[in-house]
Amino acid sequence: MYGYRLLILQAKEVWQEGTYNEINVQTLQPWQWIHEREVHVVGEALLPLETVEMNLPEGMTGKVLDILPCPEIERGRGRIVLTTVNRLARGAIELTLRDASGHAEHLQTTDNHIFYSQSHGQWLAAGQLQPGERLNGVDGPITGILKSPGYFNGKNFRSVRTSEGPTRSAVG
Repeated sequence: MYGYRLLILQAKEVWQEGTYNEINVQTLQPWQWIHEREVHVVGEALLPLETVEMNLPEGMTGKVLDILPCPEIERGRGRIVLTTVNRLARGAIELTLRDASGHAEHLQTTDNHIFYSQSHGQWLAAGQLQPGERLNGVDGPITGILKSPGYFNGKNFRSVRTSEGPTRSAVG
């Protein structure tokens, strides 16, 4: 992507009980964004994320570890991944999702990750989803939700933001 750079950022957080959380961010940002914010290696930069939605402090900053040329983007169908975040997460749950043919998949997510509910006609946090809720899936509606809450709190999670919007993507 012409005019974009790959920023590598690292933020740190210590949870109340003493758990150390290292938040590693890789993000493609336009050169103009970098210039306007005066971002430079070893400096601090605002994380380009919806931090509150991710249970991270509002306005969180991270150390800029590197600014690299934009990697080559493969041509073809699909979304471009603009940002990935690798971190520990609290409030983790596992969802079991079934498609119309009965095929089940397990998805581990944070309880505040947002999914589009066809049943309610709005975005809902994973923790609010109920058994039988209909979600938008890439290949059609998904039903048969079962939740297993919290048994892997502190698990390392990777969040993704694509060229078609924030992490509020449909299940796929």
